[in-house]
Amino acid sequence: MSLKRYLRKGLSSILRRHGFEIVSSQLLYEWQKNPINGPSYKQSPLPNGASSYLVQSNPRLREFQDSYLT
Repeated sequence: MSLKRYLRKGLSSILRRHGFEIVSSQLLYEWQKNPINGPSYKQSPLPNGASSYLVQSNPRLREFQDSYLT
């Protein structure tokens, strides 16, 4: 057995124990080879009045924050 094959087999065994697998890049789609590492959504404008409501001093939002902390 060649060194390259021996190392690949050993590495594959270790990775499988952790739920990973070595896959040939020939089997992957282009989008799998170069994944997007950031948000893929497009920002949209806030509804009217939302920016004045979504502030740190809003009592209702403080209630929500306090309820999540406890």
